[in-house]
Formats: sequence, structure tokens, C-alpha cells
Amino acid sequence: NFSDLEITCDEEVFYCHRLILSARSPVFSAMFQADMIENHSQKVHIKDVKKEVFSEVLKFIYTGKVSSDGSLKDKARDIIAVANKYQLDLLKKLCEAQLVSTLDASNCVELLVHGDLHQATNLKMMALDSVAMNLASLIETDVYKHFRKQHPDMEFEVTKSIVLKKGSSNLEASSNNNN
Repeated sequence: NFSDLEITCDEEVFYCHRLILSARSPVFSAMFQADMIENHSQKVHIKDVKKEVFSEVLKFIYTGKVSSDGSLKDKARDIIAVANKYQLDLLKKLCEAQLVSTLDASNCVELLVHGDLHQATNLKMMALDSVAMNLASLIETDVYKHFRKQHPDMEFEVTKSIVLKKGSSNLEASSNNNN
């Protein structure tokens, strides 16, 4: 009721309230305060998000909750991207926690890249630790070879993480030997 904005996403129209969107998202707030076409037309077209994902984001904006734990599990990778884009920090943290809970040797490289891409610091750090811990089994995989080519800066972070941990382990061992 009383919606004053139409958001079209993946050919579906969502009827929304600018005030609510603005209160939850600094990005929407800026969009509706600035002299932008969306502010005048009262229509926003979102092209890079699936309607199922945007529906979850809207549910969170309006209620502070996602539909279910299952929907967060299934869509966390997509939702975190939208949460980051619209600066929905609490939703981003929920997605981050969900993704961290699924972290293992088979997905740590992918989640490291995902965490970096969406400025999800906790996810990135936990995935970085997992990659460093599992590097012996990952180093010859196609996934890691692709990672090295596409993300040399993050490969350096993996190496640095290993060296720093090894250095702190050596310091601890040395300290224990001196006592």
C-alpha cells in the first residue's frame, strides 16, 4: 500500500517505498535525494540481479529478516553482492557468516575471491587462512592455477599469510625453547 516507486528487476516489478529504501540503504538514499532520473520517474531498473535474489534483499530491507535459513544458504553468494552494492551491512554480515560456515578446501579459493570482490573482510580472511592451510593440496589444481593467473595480488596475500604464520610459529618455538 502507498508505494511510490517501481523497481524492475529481471522483468518483475516490485512496488516499494522510497522512504523505507532510503532509511536502510545509503545508496538508495543518495539516489532519491540527487537529481537523478530515478528520483523524477519513480522507476528504478536493476539489470544485474536475479529477481529471486532482489526479492530476498527487499524482504530484508522491509523486515530485517530473510525468508528462511534455506534461502540464505542457497543465495548467499548472490545476496552478498547486492548487499555490498547497496551498503546493506547487516545483510552482508549475515551472508558472510553463512559463507564462512560452508568454507572448506573445495571452495576456499572461490570464496577468497568472492570475499575480496565484495569487500567481505571476515570471509576473505577466513578463506585466506583456509587456502594457506590447504595450499599443498590446492597448488596443482586447475582452480588454483586460474586463481594465480587472474589474481596475482591475492596469491601474494596467500604467500604472505603462510610466511607470517610460519614466522610466528618459529618465534613461539624459539620463545618456548628459551624458557
